[in-house]
Parts: sequence; C-alpha cells; structure tokens
Amino acid sequence: MEETEGDAGKAKEVDAGAEAGGLATLLVSCAYSLPLQTPSVSALTLGVESRAPRETHGGFAGRCVTLASRTLGRDLDMALECAAASDESKAGSAPAGKDGSGRCLADRTGGTGNGGQVDAYYRSKLLLRYLAQLAGLGIVSLADDGPQGGGEEEGGGTS
Repeated sequence: MEETEGDAGKAKEVDAGAEAGGLATLLVSCAYSLPLQTPSVSALTLGVESRAPRETHGGFAGRCVTLASRTLGRDLDMALECAAASDESKAGSAPAGKDGSGRCLADRTGGTGNGGQVDAYYRSKLLLRYLAQLAGLGIVSLADDGPQGGGEEEGGGTS
C-alpha cells in the first residue's frame, strides 16, 4: 500500500486484483481454490514469467507474488477474526468493531467462529503452498534487500 505524506495515518485501500491484471488474478485464485492443481499453477506462473513477451507480461511473477501476499494477509486477518468488522470503522466513525469497543470479533464473542473463517484458513494454507512452490522454482527468495518475487526489478525471476 502506498501512502502520501498527508495520509500518513490512514491506510489507502488498494484493489490488488486490478493492479495485478486478469491473468495473475486468475492464477492466484486457482492457487487458493484448486488444491490439487497448485504445482500446475506454479509452473504456469513460471512459464508466463519466462516465455511471455516482456512488453505485455513483464514482471508477471512479481505481480502474482504481490497479489498472493495481499490475499494471504486478508485471509489471515479473517481466519483469526481480526478483520475490520464494518465499513463504518474504516470511515472513522467507530474505533473498530460494530460496538465501538476497539476489540476484534474474537474478543467480543469468546472466539466463536463461522464458516468464512474456515474458508479463509484453507485459502491461507493453499496460498502458503503456492508461495513455497514459487520459492522452490526460484521466483521468490528470502533476501531482505528489497521487494520479493520475480519480475523485471529482480532480473526476471531468478532472484
């Protein structure tokens, strides 16, 4: 997420799918919804990164990694019941949660969950598998020296 100097205290909402593009969004959604196809999706990500024309698909793997990371963060928040409870809390009318107490859903209800949390847990698990396979293919590295993921910034996916 990018912030300007005037918005230092406010997080800017980003549409990660629109930034990543249609093909990257499709591949990441397949990675978190088709558990038996994760190796295929990882190989397809590598294939597009290495063989597609740079003019149209340059930095493709990096966009996939960024989208997967953002989706993973959202799903972890949802699985742990720490996501914003309503749009009102984003607007600033309530500190967090519908009751304005500043507590997440788990604190207010004693940790009772719902099916959405289970789905978020499984999506997180599958996205971690996808990112691990991308790391095995050399697209993602554990270097602390900049943005992670393949792409033009890091030499075309050989980071």
